[in-house]
Amino acid sequence: MEDSQRKHAGSKGFRALENRKQDIAYNHYLNSFVKLEDRRYLPNDNVIHQLVPLRAAVGTIVMTPTQFNEVHFSPLGTCFYFSENNVPNDPLTMALLEREKLNATKTISCIYS
Repeated sequence: MEDSQRKHAGSKGFRALENRKQDIAYNHYLNSFVKLEDRRYLPNDNVIHQLVPLRAAVGTIVMTPTQFNEVHFSPLGTCFYFSENNVPNDPLTMALLEREKLNATKTISCIYS
């Protein structure tokens, strides 16, 4: 029973670390909209981050944390197919291209021929 508790505690720690990384990345994203004037008159970062969507330039869309995480922290198998990108005529890349979707959908378990 202690082993299962350790595994569960380890997964909680991993999730907390991932959430912390996502929060830091989102804060960096919001900081890209902050101007020097904002820092002069509003010394608190939390207040500045709340005002970012209100001060964004016309036509600029500021993503919510959920939208940001979906775009930047999506699972590896969902958007990194070679076939969705322009692939050079490299023999190795072409061989991986033939097997990638089968491997991603777990139809095959390796990429070796």
